[in-house]
Amino acid sequence: MRRKPSVTSFVRTISMAGDPRRATFVPPQAELGLDWAFMDASTDLLEGLRFDPDISRRHAKRLLTKSELGCYSSHVHAWRMLLAHPSASQMIVLEDDVMVDWPLLGKIAAYDWAGSNVHYLKLHARGYPPARHLTTRHPEFIYEHSPFYPHGLVHFTGLALGTQAYLITRKAAASFEAQARLVSRPIDRQMDRAWGTGIPVIGFVPFPAIEQSGPSTIGYAGMDKVTLTLPQRARYYIARATELLRIRLYHHFAASPRLSRP
Repeated sequence: MRRKPSVTSFVRTISMAGDPRRATFVPPQAELGLDWAFMDASTDLLEGLRFDPDISRRHAKRLLTKSELGCYSSHVHAWRMLLAHPSASQMIVLEDDVMVDWPLLGKIAAYDWAGSNVHYLKLHARGYPPARHLTTRHPEFIYEHSPFYPHGLVHFTGLALGTQAYLITRKAAASFEAQARLVSRPIDRQMDRAWGTGIPVIGFVPFPAIEQSGPSTIGYAGMDKVTLTLPQRARYYIARATELLRIRLYHHFAASPRLSRP
């Protein structure tokens, strides 16, 4: 019998310290044995991150808000936590406005995703961009062969967006952390740009986490207040056209990762 490799995972839920949401968030059942805890959200840029207003205008047509910068820093802090862990090979990151299928999440946490060549696994997404169904291409993940039947895996070839729930391996954490030090986009756009990061975005569908209804804690104040000069507008539209071209090229020509059993 083929021996299953051991994998060490932990789960952290990003939440503002003292936020009332902590009282309503449903934690995992004790019998699952998950290493789970809240992680205090950041309220400002972490050390090592630099926000560039000019590049932000070029990439987002506006400046990121203070809340967006705090959200950005919170996720970078989570990746650094994984990289600093003495033994963990992957972690699951949640935000405190999700409802989770904890028994299924326990199975996901126990699986060696790096061994299957999956390094960034979205467990929730705000949108559903074009995607390729990987489970139909790899017999190991079809029907009764799949450790997660009836769930499947898809390769997103566009921006799925949302950071409410995802799994990340050390490889992806190291890549994301290094490329995120210059801050110019919202964190979900930074992470989901596979054509820029080199890390394919894989979705676990149907998703095991859903977002609760309610107002965003990031908010929208200031997002529509933008006045660009003519040169700034020109730089934005050039950057936008370049980004759209890269998305289309990735969608049509990028190879999907080859899955394997660990």
